[in-house]
Amino acid sequence: MLESFPVILIVGTALGFLSGIGIGGGSLLILWLTMVLGMEQNMARSINLLFFIPSALIACCFRWKQGTLDVKKVLPAVIGGCIAAGIFSWLGMVLDAEPVFVELSYAGQTVSVVENETGLYNMRQKASVSLTKGMETDELFGIGLADEYKDVSFGLYAAHDLTALDGSVIPAGALMEAVTLSPVEGEDGTYAADFAADLPFGGFFVQERTTGSAYVLDDTEYPVAFGYAGQDVAVVEIVVNEGEAIHNDLIRGRIDGKKYGEDPAGGEDILLDGALMGLFAADTEGFSEENALLTVTTAEGGAFAFEDVPYGHWIVAEVAAPDLYSISDEQHHIYIGTDGQRIAIRVDNDLIRGSVQLVKTEAVDEPSALEDETDNPFMRRLAGAVFMLYEDTNGDKKLNEGDTLMGTLAETEAGFHKAEGLLAKGFFVLEHEAPKGYQRDENAYYFEITQ
Repeated sequence: MLESFPVILIVGTALGFLSGIGIGGGSLLILWLTMVLGMEQNMARSINLLFFIPSALIACCFRWKQGTLDVKKVLPAVIGGCIAAGIFSWLGMVLDAEPVFVELSYAGQTVSVVENETGLYNMRQKASVSLTKGMETDELFGIGLADEYKDVSFGLYAAHDLTALDGSVIPAGALMEAVTLSPVEGEDGTYAADFAADLPFGGFFVQERTTGSAYVLDDTEYPVAFGYAGQDVAVVEIVVNEGEAIHNDLIRGRIDGKKYGEDPAGGEDILLDGALMGLFAADTEGFSEENALLTVTTAEGGAFAFEDVPYGHWIVAEVAAPDLYSISDEQHHIYIGTDGQRIAIRVDNDLIRGSVQLVKTEAVDEPSALEDETDNPFMRRLAGAVFMLYEDTNGDKKLNEGDTLMGTLAETEAGFHKAEGLLAKGFFVLEHEAPKGYQRDENAYYFEITQ
């Protein structure tokens, strides 16, 4: 469509109009040929010269007839321009050292001068621009180990306005060419790219245009200077960044957490140390220390942190809770998307609470009526006993002076005694008073609340 005759005719007419009024359309023509049609710079400049010469001659003729062209005043500029065009067209050419053989043969006795023809052609000096690329990998999180390099591209840009002999201009910042990466054989994690644009002499820079979603885009402008290197050099080899690989760093963030739990004394929530927290992949099922990517234990003050967490979706969950507390079932979904991102979370724990219940009975010889279908007909409930509850404070599982009296069990109905809201500790039950007519059981019975 863009290369069809009507489109080219319209573009030529518009640019011819600009040339006719003295503004010049060469710069716009080069931009249209390179950026729209994707033509190489060298060919675009040649076509621009071919377009410029006849359009300029026609415009000059009409200006001369109108009396607006002063030949005497413009003649020095024309002469200087022709000389400069010749000099600068010659500069940048490469010496053709290959001999050209011309054969002269006898043409007969009547021919005094034998003539033959040959041709010599000078190639313009060209530049080869290349770069190498390194990308950070993270094996623990599985990033940078696949085809992330395919998302990376670089651009070659004009560092300043580049003016051709015909006056056309490539503006500063114009994209000359864009390239992608290819793996370097035998060098894992290293990639390369080569620019194929036919560059004029001048200043340029290379800059990263796109990169993988998990990486920080490198916005550094790496300079590229292309100057004449002498008639014996056909191609000037330019390696970006002085041959050093251009590196991409992973986007990384930080997760800061605080661990809270119920106050056993009944006050406001308190900060908890000693909890084991884990960082997991987003598709993890079942959270344990074994399948965690990273683990950290909450410090005094309940603080914990996961540092240098790479780009992606992760889960923070508790692996082991402090004493007295149950493992939190909270799952905090974390999304790291920008470099240096910091995310703060709060994780709460509930106290483990349990209860104890006992039944006071006596054995009988004759079965009695069942008060409950779970009752033993040869055991009869006894009401009126008083049971004391002690905390195993010193943890020796023996009732002694070091243990703390918690209170008494409540008799909820005849023979049934119960205490609720007990924390995850060890306790003793000791009969303090027996029912009337019975002897007190002097044994202390130990039990633990664990979940």
